[in-house]
Amino acid sequence: MLKNKFFVKKVGGVSAIVFISSICFFLVNIFLGRMLTKEDYGYFQFIRTVTFILPSIVILGMDVSFIRFFSKYDMSKTSWFRNLLISIRNTSILSIPIVLFIILFYQIHFFHGLIIYLILLFYGFLLMGNSILRVSGQYFKAQFLTSGWRIIFFIFIVFLFIMSSFTIDYVICSYFMSFVLFVVFAMIFLKKIPKGKEEVPNKNIFGKGFLFFLITVSGIIMTQLDRFFISKILGFEALGTYVAVSVVIITIFNLTSTSIGFVLMPHLAKGKKISKKNFTFVIPCIAVGLSLFFLFFTQYMNHIFYNGRYDGHQNLINLFIIIGVLQFIYNFIYFSLGGIGEKVDFIMFFFSIGFSIIVFIVLSLILIPKFNIIGAAIATSVSWLIRDIGGIMILKKMRIHA
Repeated sequence: MLKNKFFVKKVGGVSAIVFISSICFFLVNIFLGRMLTKEDYGYFQFIRTVTFILPSIVILGMDVSFIRFFSKYDMSKTSWFRNLLISIRNTSILSIPIVLFIILFYQIHFFHGLIIYLILLFYGFLLMGNSILRVSGQYFKAQFLTSGWRIIFFIFIVFLFIMSSFTIDYVICSYFMSFVLFVVFAMIFLKKIPKGKEEVPNKNIFGKGFLFFLITVSGIIMTQLDRFFISKILGFEALGTYVAVSVVIITIFNLTSTSIGFVLMPHLAKGKKISKKNFTFVIPCIAVGLSLFFLFFTQYMNHIFYNGRYDGHQNLINLFIIIGVLQFIYNFIYFSLGGIGEKVDFIMFFFSIGFSIIVFIVLSLILIPKFNIIGAAIATSVSWLIRDIGGIMILKKMRIHA
């Protein structure tokens, strides 16, 4: 009983950090959407997308590998910090050509490209530091490292608002400083974890979580790929509109499904089932209820939040409601797999996501030039539907309900 209370307490603390940081970043998006030009807002969203996707790629799954490797060893006897520094060194080398490509292909200012490069290193360090803390049982601190920077960024944005200093350069610098501050926190937290002298070659660690790395990265890429295509084909102003119209819908769908997921994953991992009533009635009713709410009220909310700057776009809103439902279903699939999925289930889901990405790329190249951001939303809807159908087929085989 005490162990269950301890577990619930840990999950509750982590959930609180995730919820608060998500709300803070939601408010940041509203602030920036109101105060920046559409071009600058889209430009920041592009930088945010790059610094969200690339860290998970350039660390090559070492965050998951650290968990799977060091969970079986006494960390106090190993020089784990040396492995962390070697991984950061490798990340710094791998990031150089990628950032140079982004600077040249998207015509990013070199100074902003340098900031992107440093954030890749800092966020990569935070992701791996998160893993070390989780292995040590410090779950709250671990989640604080990878989510708490959003809270600090929100405070910076409020300060800029008070000082009337809303320029894109100030916003990007505030974004950068949020990560700098959390690297300091990471160093303080990690310093307290005992270190040994036994050296473990990084090649012995690399690959321990590579399959999970592929699934996680492919999932992240799929949720953000539309922004890369819009930025290149239509420009940053179009991306600003695309994100502003979607942010309320996607944020609430994500928060709701993630909250369910935090309960669902440990529930399934303990060998328990979901009641058929919850599986076939309650969860779908939540998705339908949110969809109806957004169908009737998104226009009004966006008008209030953005002071009329992004009014209209009802067709785009309708498509984002579909995308929100599909994201809701995806999170349900993801957490269910995390709870009881076998290796073969992960492999099948990875191929489902991979095929969906190919479909998205083809549709985007056809639809975006013809239908602008509506084309991007259609391509996203179709490809996400294919992904979710594949995931539902896997869940059906797993029989997660009683």
